[in-house]
Amino acid sequence: MICNKTAAPAPPAVRPTALVRRLGGLLSLCLCLAAAADETADDAIHELDPLEARARAEAAPRQALALGLTRDIEGDELAERLSPALADLLAWEPGVTASFYSPAASRPVVRGLDGYRVGVFENRLGTGDVSDTSPDHAVAMDPVFMRRVTVYKGTPALRFGGAAIGGAVDVDGGRIPHPDDEPSTRLLAHAETVNNGRLAALEHTAAAGTWLLRAQALYREAGDYKIPGRARTDTYHEANRIRLPPTVPAPAPNPEGRVPNTGLRTRSAGLGKLVPARGWEIGAALNAYLTEYGVPIDGHAHGNPFSEPGETAPSPFDPVRIDLENFRFLATARRPACGDGTTLDTRARLSRFRQDEREGAFLTNSFRRTEAEARGEVLHTARTGGLLSGGLSAFRADYRNRNTSYFLGRPFEDTLTSRDHGGALFALGEQPFGGRWIAEAGAHLGLRHAERRDPPEGFPDNLRSRRFATLSTAAGLRLHLTPALELSLHLAEARRSPASEELFIEAPHEATGIYRIPDPALRHERVRSVEAVARYEGERLFLQANAFVRDFDGFIYLRNQGFEIEGLVAYRHVQSPARFHGLEGIARFTLWSEAERSVHLQVDADLLRGQDRGRDQPLPRIPPARASLRLAAETGVFAAHLEVRRAFAQNRVPDSVFGTLAYQAPTPAYTLLNAGLRLPLDARGSRLHLTLRGENLLNREARHHPSFLKDIAPLPGRSLRAGIEWTF
Repeated sequence: MICNKTAAPAPPAVRPTALVRRLGGLLSLCLCLAAAADETADDAIHELDPLEARARAEAAPRQALALGLTRDIEGDELAERLSPALADLLAWEPGVTASFYSPAASRPVVRGLDGYRVGVFENRLGTGDVSDTSPDHAVAMDPVFMRRVTVYKGTPALRFGGAAIGGAVDVDGGRIPHPDDEPSTRLLAHAETVNNGRLAALEHTAAAGTWLLRAQALYREAGDYKIPGRARTDTYHEANRIRLPPTVPAPAPNPEGRVPNTGLRTRSAGLGKLVPARGWEIGAALNAYLTEYGVPIDGHAHGNPFSEPGETAPSPFDPVRIDLENFRFLATARRPACGDGTTLDTRARLSRFRQDEREGAFLTNSFRRTEAEARGEVLHTARTGGLLSGGLSAFRADYRNRNTSYFLGRPFEDTLTSRDHGGALFALGEQPFGGRWIAEAGAHLGLRHAERRDPPEGFPDNLRSRRFATLSTAAGLRLHLTPALELSLHLAEARRSPASEELFIEAPHEATGIYRIPDPALRHERVRSVEAVARYEGERLFLQANAFVRDFDGFIYLRNQGFEIEGLVAYRHVQSPARFHGLEGIARFTLWSEAERSVHLQVDADLLRGQDRGRDQPLPRIPPARASLRLAAETGVFAAHLEVRRAFAQNRVPDSVFGTLAYQAPTPAYTLLNAGLRLPLDARGSRLHLTLRGENLLNREARHHPSFLKDIAPLPGRSLRAGIEWTF
């Protein structure tokens, strides 16, 4: 198959196991069964025809086999939510929120999980950055040119393996033109008041014969953002600052009106092309993303307890700035119709990433990451209504972190390097039967080799290199009680191998104020999950409710060791059982509809609990219960909305000592009032859209419980954003 030609095989050092043979046999068997079903479907087609029109408004059929909940955000909805960070765009999706370390550094949190357990992808390939290693690291992409954002919660993320054991967000960055795209020029400009932010972007698509060419460029700049009161909570301010060395005698003045050092500047440019060739759509794109941003001054422990501040080493009050560059090359080859009902899709990525962190004039942390990745997929649609998806992937990543510590006025450097490589094989399928039932099944086998390239003296030889084979499986059953009502039950068991940073990288970690100690003997995480979903989609009413339970065996987290290294509290990666369970719901009503005019009311809500079963304590930074109400109207002349968002108080926090990583105070409830207006002006082949959006219009203080810095930096205050988008 084409997938085998594009995706490299698993590394030779990893021997094929029984799991590989069984999964390969499963994929071959499913392909044979799907082909046989096509040949013998004459009698069954008429019985199953009604199922071909089943409603899947919230799912993404092109992804094939949702295996639970998949949510697409695109078009006007995506344009309305546009934010500097991808996570903030998704922050009020049921079951999804943001880490919010700063306006630039914010990553999706899916059902209370983030970091290594939540994958962020672009066109199903990794982003090549280090955003999963620490909350102060930004995702290296800007949402401006995104065509679609797909959220996978629970079992749908099976196709991405252990990197998405908690969920995934996949983005269509719009870098390569689509065959249906017309030559056009798109101009965007935005301005907002909360941080004096400015955005200018240009996208031009041109045709050269059968070729389509696309150029993109953007510039974004913002200053420190405004808040309605003081930055630090009274408790935090009075007890000194958690992440500063103990030698700092007293807290600095509590900032008021703004959060200092939270400005950003982003530049991005890219070129892409699409070439039709003998039934194939062949594309390539090159993109450069550069950003510089700051994090709140209390967001780093500066690790300078013995030097003279500001002269021979960083001062505890020096601003921390992060300079990030990411260069990505993407190549794709897609054949929409390879045989009857079969689509082939291959893609590959090469990326080079650099990130430098400076405290004042001193370089304290430097990251380098080079990655290569390839992925091939086949999707077969049988005439019986069944779907089969399978594929292969391979990757290699070289990582280097140079950390500089300052002791008695002298810099000390530690360079830590590691290498990861491996591959995966997956197969997913669904098949209707009995007129109302649809059965789903899937499996993902991942093979990975992680090694420490420069182990320190005394490092155990047998732990310098680790090999992992992880098998994840899922099954589901959907029942269409009526054409509008669907019930489903999904079961899954997924595994994640430890990240290289968890296995090998020992270093001070300024973002969380700790000294991280790895454990090269960590085993894989395993999670077993059960999820039930009820969906109703009528002419004027859409309802969706789901409940889930996820039990982790070997949940990896950082535990306080009770001593200090380089003036920082030492934490070691350990494993313990944990449980997550929750409820999510969406209700959307069409109150009035006539021609192009309509009024809609939508209510969203979610509730999550996370428990450390080893200590019988709540897990830290679990999102509180939330609810939102949105009233939207479209008249054919303009579209407007008004929404109220309520985050309830979060009092379920672990018993822990102030000044430790596990510590987190309860968070009071808050309510946000937002509104928006969109005015389309289309004339003579061009489209002009004017937008006005107000956020936190009541200017309420809001502290985001999942954030590491919620006691230091609240969410932004009142903001007005105006924008113009002109396409011609």
